[in-house]
Amino acid sequence: SDAASVLLSTANDLKDRAHEHAVIYALIQINPAISTLQAALNKARHPDIRRVALIVLSQMHDGGLTASDVAGLLSAENEALREAAIWVAGFHPEWGGELADHFVSVLKEQGGSAEDLFNTQRQLEIFVGQSSIQSSVAHLLKDSSTTLPVKQMLLKVMSHESLRQIPEVWLQSMADVMESESSNLLIHTIETVSQWTLSADKHSALLPALVTASLRGDLPLESQLALQKSISRFKP
Repeated sequence: SDAASVLLSTANDLKDRAHEHAVIYALIQINPAISTLQAALNKARHPDIRRVALIVLSQMHDGGLTASDVAGLLSAENEALREAAIWVAGFHPEWGGELADHFVSVLKEQGGSAEDLFNTQRQLEIFVGQSSIQSSVAHLLKDSSTTLPVKQMLLKVMSHESLRQIPEVWLQSMADVMESESSNLLIHTIETVSQWTLSADKHSALLPALVTASLRGDLPLESQLALQKSISRFKP
């Protein structure tokens, strides 16, 4: 509608947070056409206009917001737009399956800057309970083309507190890492495993790899102690 278009156009000159809230509230109240808001998500539009449109769509019962609408925004250069996308995605953990390919693509392309990895870590943690995301994490961890910083970040995701149980698909990936990777990554792997609570039927998948890792002579004392503790904890 014309009114919605006018309101959206004012979003490229927001004075402060109160002004932003006023624009969002006004848009919700006039119940604009979904097509108008969808059009405002276009990357050619001002980041603040895209952000306001995204938030309004997320608050409408029939907004029709999808994972594909949000995927590209999760990697937006504009921090406020990216944060809004993360906020919206947090209400839709069921999008994990559709976003798995997006995350794999992003991590394959990332140069490993600390900021980029931190942002992706936060996003993965939202969806880490989804099986498709878990499979993607396992694949990336084993992939020899995945950079060391990305693998270190994935290990942090794998120990996130929201995980109620450790997925089967991760066990073999971790075993492979402990038996074949450099001591640098192995140290982080041991730290992650030491935080896991595993059921009895999952112990056997990791115990041989833990024992093999304990025989290496290139690990710091802290890692050796963590290994011995894990081995004694995992023994039947």
